[in-house]
Parts: sequence; structure tokens; C-alpha cells
Amino acid sequence: MKWFERRQTRRREQERRKPQSSPTSEVQTDRRQADRRQAERRTLERRQFQRRKYFRVVYPPDEGPTVLNADYRVIDLAQKSVKFACKNGAEPSPQVNGPLKVTIQFRDGSTRRVCGKITRLEQDQDGEETSFVCMLDELIPQERVTDEQRYLLKNFPNFCRTHFDRRGILLED
Repeated sequence: MKWFERRQTRRREQERRKPQSSPTSEVQTDRRQADRRQAERRTLERRQFQRRKYFRVVYPPDEGPTVLNADYRVIDLAQKSVKFACKNGAEPSPQVNGPLKVTIQFRDGSTRRVCGKITRLEQDQDGEETSFVCMLDELIPQERVTDEQRYLLKNFPNFCRTHFDRRGILLED
């Protein structure tokens, strides 16, 4: 009978050691759930704020890839789109929803033919230049975009830390 009494005593001790449901533990659980909900809300807000699906490389003035068969310059580049600029009166003249077929030559000498549709036109404040966005029919490989980013970080490490206007003039803070 002694072994049975010891077993009962152990069970009673274990039950005493178990945490009882107290208002403090319930408050802590509620706080954890509220923190979790708040973190999920922040994540959702971040996703909605950063709507871009593809990484975009922005070039310093006159340092972007060369457009071989048109008088355009590349302002920025992503896998799915390219933003160009041209002087007013340049040929061929860009039109919204118009097709675009150009050959881009990158700094390493490689070329890529891109085709797409112009989705947006913007005039600069002086009226001297037009910028437009072309949504591409085929994606530019991620490796190419990464190579361009690597080139810019190597040759223009402070570019993202300074501010330029569209004509390439350094703006004072």
C-alpha cells in the first residue's frame, strides 16, 4: 500500500505545480494575440505600399544603356518595363498604347531587343523632354537586372544618396 500512497502523493504534487488559469495568463494570451494581429496588419500594409512586383534599377543621368535604333535614353529598367526619355520631336515619336521595338545596348556590350506597349507619357516641366514607360512583351532576365545593379553600385556608390533632377543637375538639400 505504500507504493499506492506515494503514487497518489506525486499526482497531487504535479497537479499543484500545474499553472492554474489565472487572469494574468489570460491577459498575456490576449496581448500575444493582439501583437500577432498587429504584426499581420503591418505586413499587409507593407505589401500594399510596395506594389512593385519586379525590382527597378534607376540610372544616373546619361549613364543608362544606349538605345541603338532610336533617339531615346533609358531612365530605369525592370524585368517587365523600361522607362525612356526623349527630346520633344524625336523620331519615332512615342504614343500611348503604341507599340515600341528597340534594341538596348548595355555597358558590357551585350544587346537585347525589347518589344512592348507604351503605357504612360509625361512631359517635363520645361517641355523639352518626354518620358514614357514601356511594358515589355517578354521579361528581361533577372540576371541582367542584377548585373546592371552591380555595375551601378560599383561605379556610382553614392548615386542613391544624392538627388538629381531629370536633366542631371545635382539638387541641393
